[in-house]
Amino acid sequence: MTQIIACIDGSKSATAVCDASAWCATTLNAPVLALHVLDRAETPALADLTGAIGLGAREQLLKELADLDHQRVRLAAEEGKIMLEAAGDQLLADGVVDARQLQRHGSLAEALDDLSDDTRVVIIGRQGQTHQSAAETVGSQLETIVRTAKHPVWVTPSTFVAPKRCVIAYDASTTAKHMIERLCHSPLLTDMDATLVMAGNDTDEHRQQLDYAQRQLEDAGHTVSTQLVEGEPLVVLHELAQSDDTLLAMGAFGHSRIREFLVGSTTNETLRHARSSVVLFR
Repeated sequence: MTQIIACIDGSKSATAVCDASAWCATTLNAPVLALHVLDRAETPALADLTGAIGLGAREQLLKELADLDHQRVRLAAEEGKIMLEAAGDQLLADGVVDARQLQRHGSLAEALDDLSDDTRVVIIGRQGQTHQSAAETVGSQLETIVRTAKHPVWVTPSTFVAPKRCVIAYDASTTAKHMIERLCHSPLLTDMDATLVMAGNDTDEHRQQLDYAQRQLEDAGHTVSTQLVEGEPLVVLHELAQSDDTLLAMGAFGHSRIREFLVGSTTNETLRHARSSVVLFR
């Protein structure tokens, strides 16, 4: 059975990640894997000090430094286990009956790639442990995860609110069409009103593209309205994502003006200012 991956670290977002994972577990009827990764950057290797021996360094000093390095790695691992235990307790309190914990060494991207065959959605906080003091900063790993993950990535703000409606950014690109197909076969939109939003000129082609996507979702049993917005999509979607009970769904990559919204620095701008959860599809 495919699982929900909850990315756990020591940031304030960890609580929101657990809450979002619990909501997804109930909605998707899927188990949760709480994942903590000991990044190499957080556990640096001991520096090569052999060249300093001639300056008066002693083997005892090198041994003490090596011991200190090993202790630092051990303490980081113990701290991670405590985080995972706390996440497990919270998931249980949130009603998740099938939850496991896993600690890995390496990078988060590598760990997610290794787990991709048994993954349904990856849930990660907007800000990691190193960026939590900056209110409108996006975590450094987030863009890498979005670009490399093989499954949808759910980005949650520091406080999770269960979504009551879904705003779907649609541009008729291959990625957007794939997103619609996945949403059609997913219980994610169950009991949620959905709005399809397309940015572009009000042309027959755009209307047909939007209507086709709407029919796909409605044929799958979802309630969907549409909006065709002329002008800058960033402004419109920014406004739609200001309600904390909204889920903003979009393709990680697209084309036309919506591509400018989804790729590069504008992606960070959207995630920085969105009060809602954002789920990105590839």
